[in-house]
Amino acid sequence: MSPYPVIIITGTPGTGKSTHAQLLKDASPITLKHINVGQLVKDNALHHGFDEQWQSYTVDEDKLLDELEPLASAGGIILDWHTCEIFPERWADLVVVLRCNHTILWERLEKRCLHLIFFRIRGDLTRSAVITLLKRYRKTMKQRLWKLSSKKPVTRILSKLSSNSKANLLKI
Repeated sequence: MSPYPVIIITGTPGTGKSTHAQLLKDASPITLKHINVGQLVKDNALHHGFDEQWQSYTVDEDKLLDELEPLASAGGIILDWHTCEIFPERWADLVVVLRCNHTILWERLEKRCLHLIFFRIRGDLTRSAVITLLKRYRKTMKQRLWKLSSKKPVTRILSKLSSNSKANLLKI
């Protein structure tokens, strides 16, 4: 068991995972490495290929876990990813679930053009349907998180504006 923590920050796209992870890394009294798991998958070819419909890589979970195992064993990392159920329970010292008001979230997705992916998938997809999709995802993730982290702390944090990110660090 490492004396250094493994912190998993998760949430739907646009909730501020990378922002919070970087702020936590910068503010930590111990050295922490921020790992953007999606970027790691892309950079190290830990995938089965690119899915045109979803405009993302299909993750090879075995390769990803093999890549992360020595890092998680050593500790001192912040894993930043949209999901956490694939990570072994023994890895997580803390799981942070970022949530966001759907109006703010939609605006963030628009700025990053991620909302276009949803429209490409189903031409008739409306804003309310995207919100429903995100709510279902959050509910599923929450149920899995509690199973994953029954003995580990799970913190849910509301990510409103960039101005509250520093206040959120105090909760972490």
